[in-house]
Amino acid sequence: MAYKVSREKPFFVEDLELVDSITGKVVKTISVRLNPDSVVEKISRSYIELVKTQQQLPQLSTGIEQGKLADAYEKLGLAGIRLFESVFGEADTRAIVTFYESNYTEMIKQVTPFIIDVALPQIKKMSHQNKQDILALYNRKTRRSIRKRR
Repeated sequence: MAYKVSREKPFFVEDLELVDSITGKVVKTISVRLNPDSVVEKISRSYIELVKTQQQLPQLSTGIEQGKLADAYEKLGLAGIRLFESVFGEADTRAIVTFYESNYTEMIKQVTPFIIDVALPQIKKMSHQNKQDILALYNRKTRRSIRKRR
């Protein structure tokens, strides 16, 4: 008789609906399915890059030439795109950019709260639980040595 193993539900699954502000109808539904163990660091790094870029904007917008300000906003848009790609993937990120007609500022203001307030906390919680489950499989001595290496 074979030893049987099965897969648990290891994914964060949530839908993001893009809604037309005039008609109130859902234009597109994006299904987000993420493996917490493989994306939590990537999403966190992308979010930190976005925040740092946002923090630089006020400094750049006071008393500088228009070209540098446009470059700063482009940099902000690219940081937002990297964050979205780490969560939604390239194809769905393109759909979001198309929906917002390349208005990066509005897109970041509207979509980032989904990532920060909904996806990231759940992903971190699931990742932490997965680590706890793995540690529970080991005896006390082994667990101590694993914790010391962190």
